[in-house]
Amino acid sequence: MTGDPKVIKALNELVALEITVHEVGHGWEKVWECAGYKGLRKFWDDKVVGKSRIRRRYLEKRIVRFEGQITVTLQTATIDPATKAEAALAGAMKAVMNLLNAYRSAWKAVSDAGDNTTADDLCDLQKSVEATIFKLESWARQISDIDIKLWLAQQV
Repeated sequence: MTGDPKVIKALNELVALEITVHEVGHGWEKVWECAGYKGLRKFWDDKVVGKSRIRRRYLEKRIVRFEGQITVTLQTATIDPATKAEAALAGAMKAVMNLLNAYRSAWKAVSDAGDNTTADDLCDLQKSVEATIFKLESWARQISDIDIKLWLAQQV
Protein backbone atom coordinates (compact mmCIF):
# COMPACT_ATOMS: atom_id res chain seq x y z
CA MET A 1 0.00 0.00 0.00
CA THR A 2 1.70 3.16 -1.19
CA GLY A 3 1.38 6.07 1.19
CA ASP A 4 1.14 9.78 0.64
CA PRO A 5 4.65 11.33 0.59
CA LYS A 6 3.48 14.06 3.00
CA VAL A 7 2.36 11.41 5.49
CA ILE A 8 5.66 9.54 5.20
CA LYS A 9 7.59 12.79 5.66
CA ALA A 10 5.55 13.70 8.77
CA LEU A 11 6.07 10.23 10.23
CA ASN A 12 9.82 10.41 9.57
CA GLU A 13 10.00 13.75 11.39
CA LEU A 14 8.28 12.16 14.37
CA VAL A 15 10.68 9.21 14.29
CA ALA A 16 13.64 11.60 14.43
CA LEU A 17 12.20 13.41 17.44
CA GLU A 18 11.32 10.14 19.16
CA ILE A 19 14.88 8.87 18.71
CA THR A 20 16.21 12.10 20.23
CA VAL A 21 13.82 11.87 23.20
CA HIS A 22 14.72 8.21 23.64
CA GLU A 23 18.48 8.75 23.60
CA VAL A 24 18.46 11.85 25.80
CA GLY A 25 16.03 10.14 28.18
CA HIS A 26 18.30 7.10 28.34
CA GLY A 27 21.25 9.38 29.17
CA TRP A 28 19.34 11.09 31.97
CA GLU A 29 18.16 7.72 33.23
CA LYS A 30 21.80 6.74 33.72
CA VAL A 31 22.63 10.07 35.38
CA TRP A 32 19.76 9.67 37.87
CA GLU A 33 20.76 6.07 38.52
CA CYS A 34 24.36 7.04 39.30
CA ALA A 35 23.15 9.86 41.54
CA GLY A 36 20.97 7.41 43.48
CA TYR A 37 17.58 8.87 42.51
CA LYS A 38 15.66 5.64 41.96
CA GLY A 39 12.29 7.38 41.49
CA LEU A 40 13.63 9.62 38.73
CA ARG A 41 15.49 6.74 37.08
CA LYS A 42 12.35 4.60 37.06
CA PHE A 43 10.24 7.41 35.56
CA TRP A 44 12.81 8.07 32.85
CA ASP A 45 13.11 4.37 32.07
CA ASP A 46 9.37 3.60 32.01
CA LYS A 47 7.69 6.77 30.82
CA VAL A 48 10.28 8.52 28.68
CA VAL A 49 12.52 5.84 27.19
CA GLY A 50 10.00 2.98 27.19
CA LYS A 51 7.05 4.91 25.80
CA SER A 52 9.23 6.61 23.20
CA ARG A 53 10.42 3.19 22.00
CA ILE A 54 6.81 2.01 21.61
CA ARG A 55 5.77 5.13 19.68
CA ARG A 56 8.85 4.98 17.45
CA ARG A 57 8.25 1.32 16.56
CA TYR A 58 4.68 2.11 15.53
CA LEU A 59 5.82 5.02 13.36
CA GLU A 60 8.53 2.96 11.68
CA LYS A 61 6.14 0.09 10.97
CA ARG A 62 3.63 2.52 9.51
CA ILE A 63 6.26 4.04 7.19
CA VAL A 64 7.27 0.57 5.97
CA ARG A 65 3.62 -0.40 5.50
CA PHE A 66 3.20 2.65 3.27
CA GLU A 67 6.19 1.44 1.24
CA GLY A 68 8.14 4.48 2.36
CA GLN A 69 11.69 4.65 3.57
CA ILE A 70 12.75 5.56 7.07
CA THR A 71 14.99 8.55 6.45
CA VAL A 72 15.98 10.15 9.68
CA THR A 73 18.55 12.86 10.22
CA LEU A 74 19.66 12.75 13.80
CA GLN A 75 20.63 15.82 15.77
CA THR A 76 23.47 15.78 18.25
CA ALA A 77 22.26 15.74 21.82
CA THR A 78 24.45 16.13 24.86
CA ILE A 79 23.95 15.24 28.48
CA ASP A 80 25.78 17.24 31.12
CA PRO A 81 25.61 15.34 34.42
CA ALA A 82 26.58 18.54 36.24
CA THR A 83 23.32 20.18 35.19
CA LYS A 84 21.12 21.05 38.12
CA ALA A 85 17.95 18.99 38.52
CA GLU A 86 15.69 21.97 37.86
CA ALA A 87 17.44 22.72 34.57
CA ALA A 88 17.29 19.06 33.55
CA LEU A 89 13.56 18.91 34.24
CA ALA A 90 12.97 22.21 32.42
CA GLY A 91 14.92 20.87 29.43
CA ALA A 92 12.87 17.69 29.51
CA MET A 93 9.66 19.72 29.55
CA LYS A 94 10.82 21.75 26.54
CA ALA A 95 11.77 18.60 24.60
CA VAL A 96 8.47 16.87 25.35
CA MET A 97 6.49 20.01 24.45
CA ASN A 98 8.34 20.12 21.11
CA LEU A 99 7.43 16.47 20.58
CA LEU A 100 3.78 17.18 21.41
CA ASN A 101 3.72 20.06 18.90
CA ALA A 102 5.29 17.78 16.29
CA TYR A 103 2.56 15.18 16.90
CA ARG A 104 -0.08 17.87 16.44
CA SER A 105 1.53 19.04 13.18
CA ALA A 106 1.87 15.47 11.95
CA TRP A 107 -1.75 14.78 12.81
CA LYS A 108 -2.78 17.77 10.71
CA ALA A 109 -0.66 16.63 7.73
CA VAL A 110 -1.93 13.05 7.99
CA SER A 111 -5.54 14.18 8.42
CA ASP A 112 -5.29 16.55 5.45
CA ALA A 113 -3.97 13.64 3.37
CA GLY A 114 -7.11 11.68 4.26
CA ASP A 115 -5.38 8.94 6.25
CA ASN A 116 -7.85 8.79 9.12
CA THR A 117 -6.51 5.52 10.54
CA THR A 118 -3.02 6.93 11.03
CA ALA A 119 -4.48 10.21 12.30
CA ASP A 120 -6.44 8.31 14.97
CA ASP A 121 -3.34 6.34 15.92
CA LEU A 122 -1.32 9.55 16.22
CA CYS A 123 -3.94 10.85 18.67
CA ASP A 124 -3.44 7.74 20.79
CA LEU A 125 0.35 8.09 20.68
CA GLN A 126 0.04 11.75 21.59
CA LYS A 127 -1.74 10.77 24.82
CA SER A 128 1.41 9.17 26.22
CA VAL A 129 3.36 12.35 25.40
CA GLU A 130 0.70 14.38 27.22
CA ALA A 131 0.93 12.04 30.24
CA THR A 132 4.65 12.75 30.44
CA ILE A 133 3.95 16.49 30.31
CA PHE A 134 1.40 16.18 33.13
CA LYS A 135 3.94 14.33 35.27
CA LEU A 136 6.65 16.93 34.63
CA GLU A 137 4.17 19.71 35.43
CA SER A 138 3.19 18.03 38.69
CA TRP A 139 6.86 17.75 39.61
CA ALA A 140 7.36 21.45 38.85
CA ARG A 141 4.48 22.28 41.20
CA GLN A 142 5.89 20.03 43.93
CA ILE A 143 9.34 21.58 43.55
CA SER A 144 7.91 25.09 43.85
CA ASP A 145 5.92 24.04 46.93
CA ILE A 146 8.55 22.14 48.90
CA ASP A 147 11.94 23.15 47.45
CA ILE A 148 14.17 21.16 45.15
CA LYS A 149 16.25 19.57 47.93
CA LEU A 150 13.22 18.08 49.69
CA TRP A 151 11.75 16.96 46.38
CA LEU A 152 15.00 15.24 45.36
CA ALA A 153 15.11 13.52 48.77
CA GLN A 154 11.75 11.93 47.90
CA GLN A 155 13.22 10.55 44.67
CA VAL A 156 15.85 8.41 46.42
